[in-house]
Amino acid sequence: MVFTVFQGKPGLGSTIRFYLSADPNSPCLISLRDDIRRLPHNIEFVNSPDDAHLELSVRDNQIVASVRDSVYGFDHKFPTTRHNLTSFVEKAGCFYREHGRHTSIDSELAKNVILEFYKLGATRSKFEDIPGCQLGASGPNLYSGDTINFIVEEGSFYGVKLTNLSCRDLYPTLFYLDNSDLSISNVYRFH
Repeated sequence: MVFTVFQGKPGLGSTIRFYLSADPNSPCLISLRDDIRRLPHNIEFVNSPDDAHLELSVRDNQIVASVRDSVYGFDHKFPTTRHNLTSFVEKAGCFYREHGRHTSIDSELAKNVILEFYKLGATRSKFEDIPGCQLGASGPNLYSGDTINFIVEEGSFYGVKLTNLSCRDLYPTLFYLDNSDLSISNVYRFH
């Protein structure tokens, strides 16, 4: 049996929140706001930069999107043009959709998967026939309370350990979400 799936219109995903940083009644920002509203995304304009994913301003006929995130300390500016606005909003939408994605800790699958995150250091193998040092867990599990909170030490290595206690096969993928350019790269994919 073969199934074919067609997408009739783009998926809307989660809402991207914008703050317009200048006079919202300026002709340039009214035009920009209208352009953004025509895009096929869930978009909301908010009254405070603290409530927004991105702050938009216009300088020298160029749109400047600023990422402001007080929780993680993001503070980056991305110049773009009206011509590139659609692709920029799509990229931002994808970034924030993935950034905000959470698995319910109460789901059956989550209850049967143990996540551990460690700084790695030189360790001896527990098997006698493997000589020399290997990289292994060095220090405590940095995953606690649904968060991995640490400061990267230059030159250090870090490792993720997933233990599947469920009766289902898992095919994990690890993404790196780079807030400096709103890109997402695949760090690890099960083969």
